[in-house]
Amino acid sequence: MYCSESAGNRVRAINLANGIITTLVGTGETSSTGTNTSDATLNSPLGLSYDATRNLLYVAELYGNIVRCVNLATNNVSVFAGTGSVGTTFTDGAQATSTTLSNPIGVAVDEVNNLVYIAGSFKRILVVNAATGVINSVAGTGMTSSTPTGDNGQALSAVLGTSQTGIRVDANNPNKIYFVES
Repeated sequence: MYCSESAGNRVRAINLANGIITTLVGTGETSSTGTNTSDATLNSPLGLSYDATRNLLYVAELYGNIVRCVNLATNNVSVFAGTGSVGTTFTDGAQATSTTLSNPIGVAVDEVNNLVYIAGSFKRILVVNAATGVINSVAGTGMTSSTPTGDNGQALSAVLGTSQTGIRVDANNPNKIYFVES
């Protein structure tokens, strides 16, 4: 089992069979650098999610403004989405690594369609095609309101709250996602 240690800037692994905890990635420094699990630094990691093969672990870095991908087979760490700069405007259809993000919090993988959903403070839910690296909006206008709108309407026309946090793909219907607003 993996858990994020946001204040310690690490992702930890817990062996449930023997109770041993180890650091998977993160040196404890507050930064977003490095390309290997032994030297990579993280900046407030929060959301974690696997791909279908269980070889890739996606990590949302709240203050790093990126989503990293940890290859568990090779120990390589790479930027999957975001530039590291804060931003909430972007172009649908762009490469995820050239898109600015604002405080990514949640990440969820659709194992059937190889899609990675990202939630954060961008007043949208984003999706990245893991095969092509292309990012698009799936919900939200990028505008915010103290009274979110959009129930029973088109997701892309919905006005969401300030921040979207937890996100999950429905295991029985990968065409449906759930997210938490705050």
